[in-house]
Amino acid sequence: MEVGLNRQDCVIGESIMEDVRLILSALWVAVTFCSVFEAILGFVKPGYLKGVMEGEIDGIQVTQVVLVGNAIMMVIKSVMFFMSLALPYPMIRWANIILSVAFFVVILMTFGFYFTTNVQTWTYYYFFAATEIVLYALNVWYAWKWVAPAIS
Repeated sequence: MEVGLNRQDCVIGESIMEDVRLILSALWVAVTFCSVFEAILGFVKPGYLKGVMEGEIDGIQVTQVVLVGNAIMMVIKSVMFFMSLALPYPMIRWANIILSVAFFVVILMTFGFYFTTNVQTWTYYYFFAATEIVLYALNVWYAWKWVAPAIS
């Protein structure tokens, strides 16, 4: 007697296309949770709240531009849950590739900022950033390997 699920049990839709959409959506959920939990953990870092109250976080002056920029990034990640399921095939494939690469570049720029300014960054941040990099790489890989659906 075989226990567990096989590939057939896990297919929700009738095609691999729907499987890829679910995988991409789940990757956006995972990367968003990482971003949120990284931000939440930042609040327990000694001196962080004092910096927030004084309008400066990790050497960056908190302005409306900084806050709107962060809000835009979080909204894009959150909206991609739905868009990965709803947008038509070629559009969502390229949106996943382009946005994942763009967020990967943002992480690299953040690393560059921390290394060039000698701002002390805690290990948990690097752990979350590494996890997000892996998730973005998976997102690009699945979207890149996704072939055009056959026309019936």
